[in-house]
Amino acid sequence: MKSKKGRIFKLAMFASLAAFSLPSLAENVSLQDIQIALNQRDNPISTNNNSFGAYKTLENLTRKFGLDYKKSNGSKPITRKEAAIMLVNLVGKIEENNTKLNAVEKAKIEVIKEELSVETKALMSKVTVLESSVSELKGNVSKLAESDKKSFKFEYGKDYKIGATLQTQYTGTINKDYSGYPNNFYFPLADVTVEGKPHEHIGFLGRYNIGSNQLSDIYVSTSVVPNHTVYVGQTRVPIGQEGAQSPATIETIDKAQISRNFGDTRDTGIKVRGNYDFVDYYLGMYNGDGANNLDTINGDVAFTGWTVVKPFYKTPELGELELGGGIYNGRFGNPGGAQVSNNIWGTYAGYRYGKYFIKGEYSLAKGYNATNGLKASGWYLHNSYMLNDKWQLVARLDSFDPNRSIGKNRQAEYTLGVNYAPLDNFCVLVDFVHVDNQARQNSERIGVLTQVTF
Repeated sequence: MKSKKGRIFKLAMFASLAAFSLPSLAENVSLQDIQIALNQRDNPISTNNNSFGAYKTLENLTRKFGLDYKKSNGSKPITRKEAAIMLVNLVGKIEENNTKLNAVEKAKIEVIKEELSVETKALMSKVTVLESSVSELKGNVSKLAESDKKSFKFEYGKDYKIGATLQTQYTGTINKDYSGYPNNFYFPLADVTVEGKPHEHIGFLGRYNIGSNQLSDIYVSTSVVPNHTVYVGQTRVPIGQEGAQSPATIETIDKAQISRNFGDTRDTGIKVRGNYDFVDYYLGMYNGDGANNLDTINGDVAFTGWTVVKPFYKTPELGELELGGGIYNGRFGNPGGAQVSNNIWGTYAGYRYGKYFIKGEYSLAKGYNATNGLKASGWYLHNSYMLNDKWQLVARLDSFDPNRSIGKNRQAEYTLGVNYAPLDNFCVLVDFVHVDNQARQNSERIGVLTQVTF
């Protein structure tokens, strides 16, 4: 059976022909079936029409991922057929490039898919008929690809970008002496990123954090092996699902306690990512001494692995289920002093159905807080719901035990949040957190975070 990714990519090519009428390829493909299927509901759409309020989001997403859709008939309102073609091209582009979407982008695309379900299903039903033309199409595509290879010597790469992310946060606390969060304004994230692809299968990225005045990420990557990307340099260590995420992509102001304490770290080494329809995984080998440090203390290296399987990859109508887990094993310490073994293992589960998303993790560390044998553990349960393509509700229960050998020192955080994203590159997060601490006085805090990306 052919993969969903392959079918979407083929469909995106056919839809591109329908939308832009490329004569050099259209000679080999009949589009009559697509036209018949879509003309049954070829109604115009206005950007102010409530029947498709997500059109503007679709237009913004297509531009963001490099698909500049231009109508040939001037200011005439776009039709549902044209919107469906835009959506199919967008999904095809994302699948082709193995683009990792953040939670907000995934939710926006789900809203658009729901609105255009009739049109996209009509397109999908014609894939089997049109696949007979693929062999002829491949001949022309191969010729174009060969031509591109010959012209490479006149180019100096592609996809060079300079970007930035700025987060501004205010935190107000009650019983602040016990919360660990002072009342203040600050910048939790302020960085500048330079990236590019000198070659089709070679890329690089450098990210400088203005707040810490240090390099956070700097690596060279290669995708020569199909479905795999190899990163060499300083990268995020894949410890935990949320721990390895950028703070610019999470749905709350702060990460969960196990993610903050165990997984939010970078190191120098080599990391391999495998990406398939049914499984994603990371394997890494690092110095084990953290960001911007050379391994001058000992000759040991740290090993890590994290895997997520997707059982419903062939039945998307059942939603998206993810089940995963992994381990980290390393050693660190002072020269000539005692070496501390640091071992972390964790499990993860996540499920998305339409606009609702739930996920949870459990993690256990041995050698926590630079102390041999000290065990710490924790877990969280996170829920979110997209009201529409701009508003999201969040609720999370988070528990952490910094020392399992003694009692009554567990800290639980209960979070309620509202997220607002009026633009693709701008969002506002508001979180209220109640902290129930067995060893200290309870406290509450409210945080307001704005994020803008360029």
